[in-house]
Amino acid sequence: MKVWVLRHGEAQAQAASDRERPLTSTGLTQAQGVGQFIAQHAAIDRVFVSPYLRAQQTCAEVLRPLGLTAQTVDWLTPDVSPEQVIDALERMQGEEQVWEVLLVSHQPLVSQLVSLLVDGHLQGYYPMAPASLVALEGDFVAPGLMHVVQTRHA
Repeated sequence: MKVWVLRHGEAQAQAASDRERPLTSTGLTQAQGVGQFIAQHAAIDRVFVSPYLRAQQTCAEVLRPLGLTAQTVDWLTPDVSPEQVIDALERMQGEEQVWEVLLVSHQPLVSQLVSLLVDGHLQGYYPMAPASLVALEGDFVAPGLMHVVQTRHA
């Protein structure tokens, strides 16, 4: 399975709540660039996105050239543990034929998830600036059993 992990684009610093922070114009441009990159380098089967506004906006721009739709899930919000994400992916891998997924989420979750899947623990360091994208591949979605096959930083 291949898992593409994307941090949302640059967001405004202030809003009524953290959930409502929109992307900046730079963030929108970053997301469009990621969409073009994914269109050339990936064959995404399923897309999952955090319900937070900045992730939703990023996802919409990324998916525009792909013709895909996303499923909004609570297991990609910033306060979720990477173990919860892995559990969701493991269930999916066992239930359906999914080969390539895109996850659109936030810090610290994205860095922690990459660390856990690649290194098997949370002490690894995988910097994920806004609109950073990491592709992981492995036979199983499990701690320490995946490896980085591609990265893109805005």
